[in-house]
Amino acid sequence: MKQKIPVTIKLHHGVSETDTNVYERFKEDMERELFANIMELAAFNQTKAAKILGISRGMFRYRLEELFEDYYLQRKRHYDE
Repeated sequence: MKQKIPVTIKLHHGVSETDTNVYERFKEDMERELFANIMELAAFNQTKAAKILGISRGMFRYRLEELFEDYYLQRKRHYDE
């Protein structure tokens, strides 16, 4: 059974008329929300989440690290200790 994922996109940064990269920030914010929702839907199974999105697991992990850098840096520090 297919599940509908409610998505609400909000820019995490303020926008002014002098901004020149609002579209790029919006795309990143949208992708961050999408990945977070898909991870939850896939019960935090990265392989399953990648399959849902139709991308390779490697690409999925790469984008996760790019989008959620703070989380991965904190997690890496925990394992390095």
